Amino acid sequence: MKGLHLFAVAVLLVFAGCNDDDSDCVNCVSDWRPLIPSPNLTNIWPNADGTSWEFDHTARQFDGTWFLYPTEDAVPTGPPPGWSKIDEILDTDPSGGVVATETGTYTLTFDGTITTQSQVTAQNLREGFVIDSRSGFDLASSDRDRAVIDPCRAVRTLLRRPDGAPADGYAPIMLHGGPWKRTASRIATYSDLSALPAWTYLTSDLSVGSTFSQQLLPTLATDLYLHGVVYRQIAVETEVGTYKRALDCLYVIDYGITVMTNTQGEPLGYFRTIDCGRVIYVPTLGPVYSYERYGIQPERTDSDGVFDVTEVLSGTNLIKR
Repeated sequence: MKGLHLFAVAVLLVFAGCNDDDSDCVNCVSDWRPLIPSPNLTNIWPNADGTSWEFDHTARQFDGTWFLYPTEDAVPTGPPPGWSKIDEILDTDPSGGVVATETGTYTLTFDGTITTQSQVTAQNLREGFVIDSRSGFDLASSDRDRAVIDPCRAVRTLLRRPDGAPADGYAPIMLHGGPWKRTASRIATYSDLSALPAWTYLTSDLSVGSTFSQQLLPTLATDLYLHGVVYRQIAVETEVGTYKRALDCLYVIDYGITVMTNTQGEPLGYFRTIDCGRVIYVPTLGPVYSYERYGIQPERTDSDGVFDVTEVLSGTNLIKR
């Protein structure tokens, strides 16, 4: 159970299918902050300047392979898997095992404002990233990738860093920094490419089951989409406390059909892939956990993906100990 496997060390989820205010809610975790409010777009992610979060970071590369189709027309198409299937994928360990790991610390800090080249002025959600250890990545790259070019890698860099600057390690996509802005309709990040949101975290409808979709990088791609859902409300225990009314939100990035090439640019085959993940938010505290699984081929039941990234909250200056 990967989604809860690393999570269990520092964060315990209790999926409470009941009202947090019910006294007979036997599955609800006791909340040491009883006045935690119901989630809304204002309190779900505190954004006072200087507010910061620190996460324990883990990235893993899997011993998996791509299944390639000879032509673009041969690739099965259709909508992404349903949300219950995405939840199942995120909670399942890769069958092929792990061939490389990375650990470290990931931080987010609101640090003044920034104006994009597209003339959007937003808060600067600055990232910090320190890698403590890496094991197996060089060997895994030469043995597993066999000199192929996965076009999704460059797209992932643009999604998490709109300026295209690569991170020092394997930083998350679905919990990234950059020009951050809350409006009446959404919490989003922005890029230099357009005045439209580059990434949407949440919309104003935070009721369980609410969904949204957004075309990503529309000036560069025609079939790249983000889908999100408020999947459930849960109780969550973190290193900084225990909270009810947390929102477990799932995300899917659908890359459409892409071509795999070798390093000389020659096509090796076609495939369709998605990335999926979850971010858990706590009212008045913000994001406390994220888990992302990359490179899943949705039409294949044997596709575990090729990579995952986990961030577990270890500290925040919102809590005084």
